[in-house]
Amino acid sequence: LVEKLTFPVKAAAKTTKMKGLVQASAPVTVLAAADAGANVLAEVGAGARLEQVGEANGFVRIRLGGETGSAGSLYGYVAQSRVTPAKGKPTLAATGEVTGLSLVYGRDPPTIQFVDSAGSNVSGAVVTDSDRFHVAARIKDDGRVSDAYVFVGDQKVFYQRLDSKGPTNAIVNHAVKLEPGVNVITVVAREDDEFAQREVLTVFSTKGDPFAKPSGRH
Repeated sequence: LVEKLTFPVKAAAKTTKMKGLVQASAPVTVLAAADAGANVLAEVGAGARLEQVGEANGFVRIRLGGETGSAGSLYGYVAQSRVTPAKGKPTLAATGEVTGLSLVYGRDPPTIQFVDSAGSNVSGAVVTDSDRFHVAARIKDDGRVSDAYVFVGDQKVFYQRLDSKGPTNAIVNHAVKLEPGVNVITVVAREDDEFAQREVLTVFSTKGDPFAKPSGRH
């Protein structure tokens, strides 16, 4: 994966060290900096008690996890108006992260799920007594997906331009010719030239395979 990242450069807000505890009375957004326009790091559910380590520019700097949690060294900022002073201890899950914490990732690859003619998910190998197979794959993403294509082995056999403008929920359909025995079918979904996801389905064709026993399964 190659990714070009752009970071805004601004004067840093002065942070005053302050220890304590704050509580979110409603779901609250955690930002990367003490700035309303900063990138979103996470969402925290209502009722969560958070360790406060400082204040800056109308924001509270908080720790997103305990010392042993996977987010233990990750800090963020929440608007001071969205939390209230609290007593007790931070609400932490078994992982050491704040209870109700949902990290927000900057970019997730599309998801690909093979489906049958009824729209049900297909997993594991497929056995058929035909020399053709109808490939159907659902592609979902919370943003734009540029295109999708299908390989059988190392041969590209199908291309479809999606070019969705927002959240993507599309079905790619294509009938492929099978060779006797094992056929490896790969569906690739791309957001752009450098960011893609792929999913593989193995289809075993008994037709024309002298070593295969007819199974009657499709």
